[in-house]
Amino acid sequence: MRGVLVGAALAALMLSGCGSAAAPSSDAEATIDPSSASGPTLVPGAVTAPPAGDGLDLTALNIDFEPKELVAPAGPVAISFHNQDNGIPHNVQVNDASGATVYQGEILTGPSDTQESIGDLSPGAYTFVCTIHPNMQGTLTILP
Repeated sequence: MRGVLVGAALAALMLSGCGSAAAPSSDAEATIDPSSASGPTLVPGAVTAPPAGDGLDLTALNIDFEPKELVAPAGPVAISFHNQDNGIPHNVQVNDASGATVYQGEILTGPSDTQESIGDLSPGAYTFVCTIHPNMQGTLTILP
């Protein structure tokens, strides 16, 4: 419902600007202050920035990853990995778009926690997977 209301409000604003091309009220040229200009219109749910915090959290639970999507800025990436599956081994492997492994963490039997230092990653989409349970997969997006 909220999305419908936001869409209707945007449509009304766009329509209100159509139909007349009024000249500026003074003889001075119209200028646009870049600091007051709005940014691009984004699709709802678009990823624009990594979440606030010290790093990324990834949990293995019920033989699945949570969350399945992680976002970070380019540069050094660290993941706090939490294996909450009692007595079940998991790890984190990160693959680039070609499928090449760029990082593979140690296998940990849960419950256990570790800090995974992935290293410097360039902007793009990466896949993370548990090598023990290949059905456990997610996406790591590195922003420019």
